[in-house]
Amino acid sequence: RAADAAIDLARRYSAKLYITAVAEWQDARTDEELERFLEIEQLSKEEFVIAESVKDILEDAKNLARAAGLQDVTLIPRIGKPARSILQTAESMHVELIVMGTRGRGEIEGLMLGSVSHRVAGAAKCACLLIR
Repeated sequence: RAADAAIDLARRYSAKLYITAVAEWQDARTDEELERFLEIEQLSKEEFVIAESVKDILEDAKNLARAAGLQDVTLIPRIGKPARSILQTAESMHVELIVMGTRGRGEIEGLMLGSVSHRVAGAAKCACLLIR
């Protein structure tokens, strides 16, 4: 739903659309089998995480945008802490609006659990639109 809203706004206002997805990655030790696979495939752990975690999400969103007639779409895969990564991406790209989904937790539960959407909305230097 957040992708649909962002696509609609970008189309209405002829805006550039940046689509980001963040894979959380703790640089935990990997087992030997995975290490061998990464070595054979000549992939870094980061490339593997992106390929497995966010690539399909980003491609699906890009396909939706293209189907809606948008051509100026940039995919930005990230690894790290989601709120921090979203904020850094928004700032570096000088975006005017962050559109993101929320799981629909209540205000108090979201604040107590520290949801990503609450952290982004509270710290962003631009406008935020949260979609339930």
